Amino acid sequence: MMNFELPLIIEDEEYNIQSQDELSHWHNSFELIEVVEGKFYCTVDGSQFLISQGDICIINRNKNASHLQ
Repeated sequence: MMNFELPLIIEDEEYNIQSQDELSHWHNSFELIEVVEGKFYCTVDGSQFLISQGDICIINRNKNASHLQ
C-alpha cells in the first residue's frame, strides 16, 4: 500500500540556460532536472556533468549545485 501522505512538492520551472547561469545553491530536498531541449553543464559538489535533451539529473539533498551553459 502506498503512503500518499509523504511530503512532496513539485515545482515546474522553465529555465533558459542560454540567457542566464544559475549561481551555486542547495536544497533541503532532492532536485530533479529533466532536459527538454538543448544541453548544459550541471556541477554537483565540484563534479561537472554534461546533460542533454532527454536526460534526467537527480541531485541529492544538501548538495552544492550550479547549472551553466
